[in-house]
Amino acid sequence: MGKYYQRTSTRGYYGEERLSQALTEIASGSSMTGASLKIGVPRRTLRHAKKKVSKQGKQHLGRRGIFSLEVENQLAEKLVDLQRRFYGETLDDLQHSAHQMAERMDKLHPFRKESKKAGRG
Repeated sequence: MGKYYQRTSTRGYYGEERLSQALTEIASGSSMTGASLKIGVPRRTLRHAKKKVSKQGKQHLGRRGIFSLEVENQLAEKLVDLQRRFYGETLDDLQHSAHQMAERMDKLHPFRKESKKAGRG
């Protein structure tokens, strides 16, 4: 990404706050089209979000993580601790650690089994 990056996509431009505002508008009896026009969130997005919110309770944009937030925080703390001891891990080491953690926890993961590393590479 360059120094003067300009976003070109309009995906998710409305934000989570306006999306939840539109969903409460629909829940209070407004039509989906009416809420879409009033608040400025695409109607299709509202339909999709309404299904997701009814299933999970909270809207989430983007990919789902492999690990829970607790596990991700543990991994981050481990990295910070290693840096404090002047033993910084490389990206390669981090990918290997994440793969090992997923294997130990018996998580279903998309990581490559040949290279035993998370992510690309």
